[in-house]
Amino acid sequence: MGAVCALRAAHLAPMTTVLAFGPQSTLTDPRWHHWTAGLGTPALPAFATGVWHVLFHGHADDHQQAQGFPEAASVDHILYPGIHHSDLGPHLKSKGALTGLIDAALAHDRRRLLRITASTGGVQRRKSMGL
Repeated sequence: MGAVCALRAAHLAPMTTVLAFGPQSTLTDPRWHHWTAGLGTPALPAFATGVWHVLFHGHADDHQQAQGFPEAASVDHILYPGIHHSDLGPHLKSKGALTGLIDAALAHDRRRLLRITASTGGVQRRKSMGL
């Protein structure tokens, strides 16, 4: 739920980049229903203008959540085949990638960020060939 908050905060605070790890495109997912049942059905967070958005999804169980986000020019959507939602952060940490991802985002270095994600098993959604 923090990833969706980060996407929404991009409209409220001056940001150039948002890293969203496992954002949920809908609250109807049965895995989270006991937490989200009383929240209604909020709209999908829109991508803020002038902000680079990087979405990360463990694709083993977040396929539908990942596909719920539209593709956009300001978005790099990274999928991790075989990685579960709850394992994505620990996976990236075990690979020593989190600091590099944050540094690349702060420097607005897209090439570096994409190299890091590729080295940790991430695949760009636009290149995923229907993963």
